[in-house]
Amino acid sequence: MAKANVKPAPEIKEPEQAPKKKKGGFLVILIVLLLLGGGGAAAWYFLFYHPGAKPQAAKAAPPVFQRLDTFTTNLAGPEAHYLQADITLQIADAKVGDGISTRMPEVRNAILQIMRSKRASDLATPNGTKQLADQIKGAVNQILGAHGPSQGVTDVLFTNFVIQ
Repeated sequence: MAKANVKPAPEIKEPEQAPKKKKGGFLVILIVLLLLGGGGAAAWYFLFYHPGAKPQAAKAAPPVFQRLDTFTTNLAGPEAHYLQADITLQIADAKVGDGISTRMPEVRNAILQIMRSKRASDLATPNGTKQLADQIKGAVNQILGAHGPSQGVTDVLFTNFVIQ
């Protein structure tokens, strides 16, 4: 028997499996988490953290008022008109109220002088009473030596205003 040339059967190779990329998926998740954490921290910083800012409750102080006695005076003009007004002054702080109390005769005199110079027709409009309030505020602040909006009288309020 003759030996036939027999070729050995080719080996069947199984396809190589690619190694699993466990580190790649973990790295992507880690980067995403870091970005989300950094973004959240940045949002908190810009929205809620204000270094050196004072609490808003400390800024808002209640208004301080100084009630004056009733003013009754005649008005300028040929006709006999009278003005009766109750005035309350809004002031910057309680120290200003002490200054007004100390100088009350000067304050009353200045207010009466301003009122006597007005005609009934001048005070009949809202603009006229606004001008009267501004003049009173200026005169009282001048007596007190107050300069600036945060000192002295900040507003003049008429709680009663009768022209007869």
